[in-house]
Amino acid sequence: MFTISGFRVVPFVVNAVDSSRMALGLTSLYVSRNITVDPAGVAVYDRLDTVERLASAPTMKAGYQALAYGTTDNPQVLYAASGNLVVITVPDALRGANQKLTFAQGSGSNFDSITRESGSWTDDGFVAGQAITIRGTGAASNDKSFKIKEITPFMLTLGSVGSVTAGTFTRVHIDILAQERIDRALKITGLALDPDNWRVFSRTAANKWELISQRLTNFNLDSIALVKVHGQAVLLVGGATGVSRAIAPAPGVAWTEFGRGLPNAVVSDLSFVPRDIFDFVNPRSLARDDVLVAATLGRGVWTVSNADASLAEPAVITIKGGTGDDTVIITRRASNASILDVFVNSAVAPALSVPVESVQKIEFFGMGGKNTLKIDSSHGPIIVPSGVHFDGGVDDAGALKDEIILEGPAVEVSREETGTTVTFKISDASTTSPQIVILDSVEVETNHLVEPSIFDKIGALLRRFFNWISSFFTDHPAPGAGAERELALVGRSLPRALTGVSAEQISAVSNPQSGEGQVAQEPISGSATIDHPGLQRLIEEGKNGFSLDDIGKLIASPADLAARLDALDSTPGNVTFDNTSDTDGDGKPDLRFDVKIQKPLNGTADFDLDTSLLGGAIRLNGEIAVGADIVLNLAFGVESSKGPFIETGGGRGLSVSNISLSSNIDAGGQFGFLGVEVANPTVTIDPALAINIALRDPAGTGKIRLSDLTKSLLDPARLGDLATFNISGSAVDDVVFQAGVEASALLPGLDAPFELGEARFTATWPDITRVDDVRIAFSVGPSEALRRFLSANTEELLGQLRQVRDSFKALGVDAPLVSDTLDRVIDVIDSFDRKIVQPLSSSLTGGSNFRTIQDMVDEISRGLGVDLQDLGLDFDLSTREVTFAVHLADAFTGSRKLDFGSALHLDVAAQVDASIGLDFTVGLALDDLIAGNLTDALFIRNATAHGTVAFTAADINASADFGVLNVTVAGGSAQANLAFTATLNDPNSDGRITLKEILASPGTVFGIPVFNGSAIFNLPVAVTFAVPGVALSGNLIIAVDATNLAAPIIRITGTGATLNVAGQVLVGDFAAESVTTAAGDVVDRIGISNATLNIGGGIVQTTITQGLALVTASNVAASFTGSAVFAVPGFSISAPSVRVEINSGTAAIHDMFTIGSNPG
Repeated sequence: MFTISGFRVVPFVVNAVDSSRMALGLTSLYVSRNITVDPAGVAVYDRLDTVERLASAPTMKAGYQALAYGTTDNPQVLYAASGNLVVITVPDALRGANQKLTFAQGSGSNFDSITRESGSWTDDGFVAGQAITIRGTGAASNDKSFKIKEITPFMLTLGSVGSVTAGTFTRVHIDILAQERIDRALKITGLALDPDNWRVFSRTAANKWELISQRLTNFNLDSIALVKVHGQAVLLVGGATGVSRAIAPAPGVAWTEFGRGLPNAVVSDLSFVPRDIFDFVNPRSLARDDVLVAATLGRGVWTVSNADASLAEPAVITIKGGTGDDTVIITRRASNASILDVFVNSAVAPALSVPVESVQKIEFFGMGGKNTLKIDSSHGPIIVPSGVHFDGGVDDAGALKDEIILEGPAVEVSREETGTTVTFKISDASTTSPQIVILDSVEVETNHLVEPSIFDKIGALLRRFFNWISSFFTDHPAPGAGAERELALVGRSLPRALTGVSAEQISAVSNPQSGEGQVAQEPISGSATIDHPGLQRLIEEGKNGFSLDDIGKLIASPADLAARLDALDSTPGNVTFDNTSDTDGDGKPDLRFDVKIQKPLNGTADFDLDTSLLGGAIRLNGEIAVGADIVLNLAFGVESSKGPFIETGGGRGLSVSNISLSSNIDAGGQFGFLGVEVANPTVTIDPALAINIALRDPAGTGKIRLSDLTKSLLDPARLGDLATFNISGSAVDDVVFQAGVEASALLPGLDAPFELGEARFTATWPDITRVDDVRIAFSVGPSEALRRFLSANTEELLGQLRQVRDSFKALGVDAPLVSDTLDRVIDVIDSFDRKIVQPLSSSLTGGSNFRTIQDMVDEISRGLGVDLQDLGLDFDLSTREVTFAVHLADAFTGSRKLDFGSALHLDVAAQVDASIGLDFTVGLALDDLIAGNLTDALFIRNATAHGTVAFTAADINASADFGVLNVTVAGGSAQANLAFTATLNDPNSDGRITLKEILASPGTVFGIPVFNGSAIFNLPVAVTFAVPGVALSGNLIIAVDATNLAAPIIRITGTGATLNVAGQVLVGDFAAESVTTAAGDVVDRIGISNATLNIGGGIVQTTITQGLALVTASNVAASFTGSAVFAVPGFSISAPSVRVEINSGTAAIHDMFTIGSNPG
């Protein structure tokens, strides 16, 4: 027994292009089963009523939490997220009768490859690193899974050598399985697909996920939707501050809030529903346009009607002045900084109030007169993605001068002038994105911006630096910068572990007021995405840690800051400052700090091991504890003329050394055909292994400025401009991972189904950056069994089970009393197919629907309708056999004609109720499997078949021939209860009936079933003869002697019946049988007893003791023995023993038979 506490959300999704198909995610992925094909040949699916496991997708211990399913170019594509891993399954990524694929077998250092005659692999979405499953070549060595090592438009290079069968094939299907981690993320809560092109993922940035939220201030994102409006992509995300929108999403794209009036609560689900008004019956002319649906946490479900009309339109505030003087004031509301107030010619009541996050651009056209624009950022920066544009309008010959007034704090201000256009970029200490103000024809510039203190500037500098270096040290930074390298075991998640991703959830930040919902206070932060502490953990965590926000507030002197920084590690005196030297050459002293901090940091990284060996996959995933020593070597300060700076060169930057991967690993997955859990692992890291980030200044000044950091943060392509990334080590192996392996439980909470002993393996990476260059070794003893699990091919195993299914045609022996064979009355083949083969088969691909033995027994248990634990999955270490028990029970109901043998061809249909029970143990011999003896590897043992057949027939009215007699049944009935048993024989008595033995001699294996039971018949019958002048009448029935069920004896019997032959009347007891003579003639024999015969109108009265009549198609002959009395007037003769012979024809009839004393 096991228990599950609490509850979890089970994600499901309707297919975007086929509403009859759905997908759901548990620890595995499931999709609607293909249940039939409509008259047009289109597959019909069963929504969530019947689902099947998607075997190509890995099993995730933590489960799946987000799904996206179906695009117009491939309705079967499914994206699923578990943690920060995205799993992409693409059935039939390549298919086509006319596509020719040439398989080439590699050798030595040359890998196997597949070349296509036409089209492009890359255009079809294939990418290096993906796993592919091939079907349809007909070659077992080709029809299996491979990993793509390299790719060109026309050639796939596989990760195997010498594994494929060379040749050219058509009608080939190839499925894709891709896995991509977004390593900086902790958990992916939503997925969205381009509705027209699933390949966008694989075409962007060389198979890399790109960060596009640099300018997004919404946080704790929980939902996502992608909408195409007239071909333009619009991305919507829901988070703690509502719904945000990006038009043409790309790195650095502008984001604005969408949905005026939407309450400022967490948006947990988003769905855009495209609707065509012509698809609806609409007698009341109700709205039937597209609708955006947003579900909030605790605030209900909200809709935006006619959404497509506004989604792609940027939100622009446009103010047009008149011919006179106009004054416009733009500021955030003091009581709620998330609201932007716009005052026009009044400082009392705003002309417009909107959420600041909803505005893309602000325009003020002054036209005539003296126009004034005041931008007051005292309550927060006025950051709109496309800036504030002020066009002063017509120049009134210098008499009237337009004016811009800038107010509020500013840590850095830049002014660029191009012709008549002036652009201000204003940064404050709290944000990364600058305020942008663009002026045209504005004569007066009034700068009331407040310069912050030196320490406010230092605080802003350090916050932006740590934000930048955390972004640099992330999953997919700038291409070519080096930090995008994948590392052995931890992938790209080492930076995330060291920067400390937080799993804390942030709740909604405001409650809506009456009427429309009120928006949230904007998070004023140095990062658009509040997701982790970053490398500022060096400053803010541990002993003597302090917040960077304290600089400029609680920390306001060089000595205090230096002392605080120096106290962060155990080395005194490694932080100094100089406030007397002039570093910018303006003759004024500047402030400069020289800082070195060394601290250990730790965190949790992703654990990934994905490789192939001996034709099987080793896929392990989970979490691993990571630790490292971090050294920050930094020189920074503030110059009186040029502002804040960070020095480059001289070893300045950050280094990571003494990297340790803890043995505290929670991981599991697949080891070939076995689902496993990692046990007692150890990880050894080369002590010389180190990661270094060296600061640099592309301009050659030796200093990085605030503006440089800002540009790099807002444009990931420039991330590598400010630093270089390097991994160094020694000649010894970088990473050695050793672990034991245990069979994973069939269900969470259960114990392992069997023991593997002390099975262990070792994975070694000489170079931590060459993830695919891994050596796998096994310890002697029990680990040899582990190695053998790698040789199982699920496609081949499924094919062998189909052969076992078909072998049950050997049960095609005659079924007693029924005019059909046993395998048709009890359709064992169909039952085996429905309950074992079909649950293991994918209705989408026709291939296997399982990856591991645990998957296999799980599917079989559900097919059989039995408890998973009842299958008794076991593994024998000594014989290296995997076994599990199968009890297949099924019932059949139908109509079958009764079979009375060759004597009576009576057309009678009966209701048949039958059952079957198959009990056997299925086994897989791993030694035979690894040796390539596939038909010897699969076996069954202790196999028996048993069942029942019951039939009933009532109100039987039928006619038939009984030899040369014609019989008519009226108002008859029949019933029988039969049972059978069959034991499958082991041809060589070794305890295993292998597939090879079954195929070689199915008759020997299955033998002949043994039947027993009883039958009751009530068949009143009327009989007519083909011979003129002959008739039999009276109380006649068809009697069935089923003592021998395989050969029942059929008779027509009657008591006190009358036989008329040639005018003579015989009254007595009759029993008729239809027989074939030695000469091959069909005749009817009628036994007679206890009869009287009157001859000559009563002249001779004969009492018959016994006799027999022989009826052919033309004659009737009879011979009787008994006694006779002659009743002639005046004459009497008594004959105590007489013999009477009758022949209705002229030809003699000869037949040898024995007359019993009692023919009835």
